[in-house]
Amino acid sequence: MSTNLRAGSLDGRRASAWWAARIPAWVLPALICAWFLTVLGALAGDTPACSATQPDICGPDPAAALLGVPMLGLPVLLWFAPLAGCAAAIVFAAADVLFDTDGSARLAFAGYGLVCLAVAGWLARVRAGQRAVLKQVAGGPVSLTGVPAGGPRRSRLVAVAVVAATAAALYAWYGHRVAVEDRHLARAGTQAVQVVAVGDDHITVVLPSGSRRTLPVRDSSAYPTGSSVPIMADPLDPGWVRLVAEPDDPTPWAAGALGAGAIALVVASREMLGWRARRRLVRGEHRGAQVRVMTDERGAVLVHAADDVRGERPLAVVGVRWASGRAEPASDGSLPAADGSFNEPAFGRAWRGEVRGDPTAAVATLVGGMHDDAWPAFAVGDDVALPTSPLRTFRSPPSAWWRSLRHIRDIRALRTGPDWRPGWGGAGEDSGENSGDDRGDRTDTGYGLPGRPVPAGGEVRAPEDLPAVIRGPGRYRAAGTVALGAGLLGAPLAVLLGLDVLPAVWLGGILLVNGLVATGRSVVLDRGCLTVQGPVVAHRVPWGHLHGARLVGDRLVLAWVPATVVAVGPFEPTGESPGRREQAEWTGAAIMALRARERGPERERAVAAGADVGAGSSAGAQGQPEGTVSRTPGPGVAVVAVYLLLVAAAWWWHAHGG
Repeated sequence: MSTNLRAGSLDGRRASAWWAARIPAWVLPALICAWFLTVLGALAGDTPACSATQPDICGPDPAAALLGVPMLGLPVLLWFAPLAGCAAAIVFAAADVLFDTDGSARLAFAGYGLVCLAVAGWLARVRAGQRAVLKQVAGGPVSLTGVPAGGPRRSRLVAVAVVAATAAALYAWYGHRVAVEDRHLARAGTQAVQVVAVGDDHITVVLPSGSRRTLPVRDSSAYPTGSSVPIMADPLDPGWVRLVAEPDDPTPWAAGALGAGAIALVVASREMLGWRARRRLVRGEHRGAQVRVMTDERGAVLVHAADDVRGERPLAVVGVRWASGRAEPASDGSLPAADGSFNEPAFGRAWRGEVRGDPTAAVATLVGGMHDDAWPAFAVGDDVALPTSPLRTFRSPPSAWWRSLRHIRDIRALRTGPDWRPGWGGAGEDSGENSGDDRGDRTDTGYGLPGRPVPAGGEVRAPEDLPAVIRGPGRYRAAGTVALGAGLLGAPLAVLLGLDVLPAVWLGGILLVNGLVATGRSVVLDRGCLTVQGPVVAHRVPWGHLHGARLVGDRLVLAWVPATVVAVGPFEPTGESPGRREQAEWTGAAIMALRARERGPERERAVAAGADVGAGSSAGAQGQPEGTVSRTPGPGVAVVAVYLLLVAAAWWWHAHGG
């Protein structure tokens, strides 16, 4: 599908105006940090001691469970949907000012609400400015005819159903706990007992029957040894004993249920918004603007100015999926019908650099809006891409150490079906000249690809000592080991010491994920296949399925059949490699040399001549048996299972006074 040639062009000058209208990158992180400081300040000023005369202070508090959900969820909402997050923060601050009895908390949240009100106005002004820039360059109306909008994604609906079922189960358990506790309270009587022993988070009392009972407490310093405390005991159930000052509090289960329900609601509403946006795009007429686009390693579209040929300055990013059909100007121009096929051999040759010229960003027609939270479509050559996530102003990528510890997605395969396009663009400025050529025989293949290809040959030879395991930098793995141990053992220990389960699991989970990402990634070179080991999934790729490797900074981006792209690295420098970038290049060259050796010269000549590289055609001249790409669970699955078992055991032990 060709683009609308009469559409206005978002050139560098207008792109600079669009970029200047954005909100600065530091605003949202500062707003999120300010939220945590506000919450901590409010909680620090509201810590009354438990009292037998006022058992509600330490008893069940459903309002706290209700407020805990936005307290934890607002930072996420501020990051992924800033305007909605600001609106939610303003509502929360207003509710706190109206109903909170603590003066310091009311003052803190009132101030934060005013800040969010100012940021919301700023965001609205940014959106208006970006709309005005696009309105200046928008061409004639474009309609996407015959393009199926598709329904909500099945994977998202399944996820929503699972999370909603989890929320229902948690709330049912909360209701059960409340009902059981109410039955005991209806039969219980109050009596005074003596404290005979005091621990860090529990006390031991002597019951009138002479038996001893250990009871959990929030602050054991309020119960000195030898003092008398009132308790409630159920005469029909000798095992049920409660302190009058500290009744049982099952509201964390309600908070978990409300949190899971909020997640399900947010995911479902976002999916429905995307579905409705796609329906509007394919049913109505919209203004079009000419831009250039490339894809990142996750398959998302990076939007560039129309004169940013090399794709060096991304303006925005949009998640997309592919749809067949045609895009036609409603009143002028012509856009031909789509060809929805994806040419694996052509893409493989482009990935290895076996094309003329340098890769460029592809010319595209952006259909719809171009501002934060817009849902634009893209007409690129013979293809139409519909949005699966709203547009976001491009944010600078994080530093290498943060990526290595945080981005678990860097090592996962990105599969979105047979119509997935790993990249757009062309080889030099000739990308549009051969659009009528046979796609299977073309050498100028239309893809915008990351980095530069790593060729086989040169001074780097295929390793002889196989299998060869190449891991991440040593200090990353050391830090990851510490984080892994802290998460795996720290969370159960915190639960044993009396910390609430949900905060302990959340903090321990962050450490666990960081540790798994830093320690669980490696690349294994073997005679029969390449193995990309991730913390959750390991990919076994026969050499006949590997397209090649490209160097991006100190990382490698690998591609293989079918339509899979994975980023790996950085790697630990070994031998004479002076740095991580050189080690990544050496690793890529070794991978390509081993690929060439295992596939054989005859196979390489067949691929260069355009032979099909199908999912089942991995036999090489060396007599390698045919195989397929396989995925197996990584070590992280077992680690997470052990983590959950340890936390559950610690919670049970603590709850039963172990």
